[in-house]
Amino acid sequence: MRHKRRFAVAALAGLVVVLGGCKREAETAPTPAPATQPEPTTAPPTGTAPTAPAAPESTALPPAAGNAAKLSGVLLTPKAGVQILLPDNWEQKEPDDGSLAILVRREPIGGVNVTVTFDYTVCSSLAPNASIESLRDEFSRQFTETLAERNYKTLETKPVSIAGHAALAMTGDLDEHGTPLRTKQLIIQQAKGFWCLGVVGPRDAFDKQVVSEFDAIAASLQLPPD
Repeated sequence: MRHKRRFAVAALAGLVVVLGGCKREAETAPTPAPATQPEPTTAPPTGTAPTAPAAPESTALPPAAGNAAKLSGVLLTPKAGVQILLPDNWEQKEPDDGSLAILVRREPIGGVNVTVTFDYTVCSSLAPNASIESLRDEFSRQFTETLAERNYKTLETKPVSIAGHAALAMTGDLDEHGTPLRTKQLIIQQAKGFWCLGVVGPRDAFDKQVVSEFDAIAASLQLPPD
């Protein structure tokens, strides 16, 4: 494993980029443009989350953000051609690990700082245009091996559609210093690499409180054209 990182709750959402055979974009491509400051967006009267014009979703796959909460906020542009929602009840943290964006819920849930990480990585162990089944097998294996000391266990993997792209949704449980956590990762293959959007939160409140807000953030995601 090229990167060695001491995990903390605030960093677990970006699990994909520390797996064996995976490297951040900065190691394989020119440094991306710095993130811009959030641009205020007027919330619709209904209070629904503002988003950029949606890319057409694949009719063959269910949407990744099927349980999205209605959140308002601002749209961030962490990289040219990319937009993602920063909800009003979340704040943006300056990445100290090379991630493109880190968002943290202002109010912890169950004593855990619910954290979303967005990144782009290149995995030499996967060929371009790898199938969803190949993504599932490779990332499930690497998560289990890399997080063995944290008792990681994959609970569910399924193909989904996000930002007009086929993607893999993977949910798993793990422990961090005795705290039971759950994580959900959305892995989107584009060109030679992978966009990785992940969240980590308390296990007992994950499905009821974490997923709907994460889905709202995921529903807002816009990616550059192929």
